[in-house]
This record gives sequence, structure tokens and C-alpha cells, in this order.
Amino acid sequence: MATAPTYRYYRDSYGGTAVPEAEWAHRSARAAAWLARTEALSTVTPWGDPDECRAMALCALADKAAELDAAAEDAEVSSVSVGSVSTSYDATRGGSIDLSPAGRERAMLSAVSPWLHVYLGVRL
Repeated sequence: MATAPTYRYYRDSYGGTAVPEAEWAHRSARAAAWLARTEALSTVTPWGDPDECRAMALCALADKAAELDAAAEDAEVSSVSVGSVSTSYDATRGGSIDLSPAGRERAMLSAVSPWLHVYLGVRL
């Protein structure tokens, strides 16, 4: 699993402000788990120094997760389907953020894109 940077790195080097220091351990661990899963399922190539790129990507993931969680707290469920388990959120309260699992995954991939190239295709 990718090692998460310190909160000091997040604040000073990355410039992050979305995650309070009290939540950093939890959010950075979730970010590291997401990156480890992505590296296991995809080809992940850093755009520069591997350690620096991974540290910046982990900070971006923690920021994006905080943003998505905040949007989910503000959103109201507008429809629910039980048959194949589907949930829709009211975009007027949650903003124009796609809070579906696929939307969250796209947002996380987009968050790491300045530092990591993620190839989701078939590996031979």
C-alpha cells in the first residue's frame, strides 16, 4: 500500500486546506487504499519523480474525498430503486457533482491525473 504523506506535507507542500488535521490520518489512509487498489487493477505511471508524484496524488485524493463527502452530506436523495440498488441525488442541493459510485471513481481518477497516468485498459 502506498505510504501517505504527513499532514505537514499536505498543508505546506501540496497547499491543502480541505482536510482538517484531526481527519488527516483517516482520509490519508483511505487515499492510500484507493491508490493501492488502483495500482493493483491498472497500470499507474508517475509523470515525474515517483515518490513526489505519489505524495501529491495522495493529497489530491484526500482533498477530493473530503469534497465528495461534503457534497453527499448536503445532497438529498431524490429517487431510490430497490431492485438493482440505485440511488439518485438532487443536484440542486449537492451541486453538479456526480455522487454515484462511478462518478466518485471518475472524480478520484481526475484528481490524480496531474501527477499519475492511470491506464485502465487490458494489460497483457
